[in-house]
Amino acid sequence: MAIADKYSQSLIDIVDMRIFIICNSDQLSLPVIHQLQVTGKLSGVGILKKSAPYLVGPLTSIGVDSSMIHELNSDQWISDIKKILADINPSTVWVLTFPYMIPDELLNIPIHGWVNFHYGKLPSYKGNDPVFWQIKNMEPTGGLTVHSMTSKLDEGPVLLSEPVPIAPGETYGLHCQKLGIIASRYCDTIISNQQNGKFLEDIVGHPPGLYEKKPNTADLTIDWSRQSANEIEALVNATNPKYDGAITSINGIPIRLIEVSPADLPIEHEIGPGMVVHADVVYGIIVSCIERKFLRINIAKINEGYASGVRLYSLGISKGAFFK
Repeated sequence: MAIADKYSQSLIDIVDMRIFIICNSDQLSLPVIHQLQVTGKLSGVGILKKSAPYLVGPLTSIGVDSSMIHELNSDQWISDIKKILADINPSTVWVLTFPYMIPDELLNIPIHGWVNFHYGKLPSYKGNDPVFWQIKNMEPTGGLTVHSMTSKLDEGPVLLSEPVPIAPGETYGLHCQKLGIIASRYCDTIISNQQNGKFLEDIVGHPPGLYEKKPNTADLTIDWSRQSANEIEALVNATNPKYDGAITSINGIPIRLIEVSPADLPIEHEIGPGMVVHADVVYGIIVSCIERKFLRINIAKINEGYASGVRLYSLGISKGAFFK
């Protein structure tokens, strides 16, 4: 493209920003996609083919025409995206959760580059699933960090940095819903900052984050002998609903805790962590934790389905049993 032609194209883009979205989440991406759709700035949406069963329906329900939804093959997504960008020529690409690193050969294609929406604080919560790690670690605030993408993980000039409070008892799902709505409110600000090259800071060169890895089974499992009642409640909230609850077992039966809450009990004798100290048809199941604190099990998942603490009692979990 000649210099004069590229300059003219740049002026057109400033007036008429055309944004292609790549996403792999509904809660985190749909509010932004809807905002771009109603303002005429959406040029298309790319999703992995394996995610199509749970993303196509929600996308069409908010007004995205099926012709604008592009399914990407997991084994050739780079060439798929390259072809899409050549066909529709967007001004920029916004990434709202995607499991793969974007290579330079793609980053250099749109005139305004690529932008990543990171749903956590940077650089301390770089990498996979900052929402989980922040809730698990009982952070009072999470964050929305929007930055221009480079070939390095979660690094690049920052276009927007907004702290997002994590309310007491807030679950993974509720926090994601909040993040998605907040992100949609900043679309115009992000577009303006992107077009004008207005950056808040540059996170290149910061040390790597502490939580770049995806949570593994050990991270999702309750350690009754070491974790406090507050830590267990935070883990339960961090796993609801994405990881199907925090992992534990009782009487040799695997169980996932979906919702728990603090409980007060006047118990004088010595008890051990993980012990069921109360079980009946009124209050359900109450479990002891370290430091003589107690948690009531409100909702759990067992092989037979979801169950309240009262239902667990009716299924035979009684006082004196131990969660492991």
